[in-house]
Amino acid sequence: NRIHELGGKCLFSGEHGSQGNHIEVYDIASKSGLKYVHSTEAYWVKDRHEQDNTNCHICIIALNSEARQELNYILSIANEDGYYYRPRLDLELILGLNPKDFIVTSACVAGWGYEDADEIWLKIAQHFGENFFFEVQNHNTAKQKELNQHILSLAKEHNIDIICGLDSHYIYEEE
Repeated sequence: NRIHELGGKCLFSGEHGSQGNHIEVYDIASKSGLKYVHSTEAYWVKDRHEQDNTNCHICIIALNSEARQELNYILSIANEDGYYYRPRLDLELILGLNPKDFIVTSACVAGWGYEDADEIWLKIAQHFGENFFFEVQNHNTAKQKELNQHILSLAKEHNIDIICGLDSHYIYEEE
């Protein structure tokens, strides 16, 4: 109901580390006249086989049925042989995705946990091309403001589009 109140048109399934309860979300979207979008805000590390608790974030959005299946598959791998505190993807799995079938964003401030995060994101951006977006967010914190400036500079330097994410955890302001 809140999505309709705000004029929204779609409902995403994504949750941290999984694609969420996608069947329930799909049913709700269908019954509510909303477009269902299969996605995740996954955890990623450089190498899922290492004991690395960095657990950066990345948003991955499936654009079609094949992508939905591919996303579910790599999230299963993240749970089977990438699990260390959380189910983790790595660059091998991310860069193995078909770049035409996904939209990928750099997610929130938690996407920048490595010293060489710029180089990693640029590699991911090169792979996904026009389907990759640097994500800025409107959180009133010094860390977010500093990262936003860095992202805008990086995006301009490398001609990469940005997207504004809201990373909202509540649907009503009083919550």
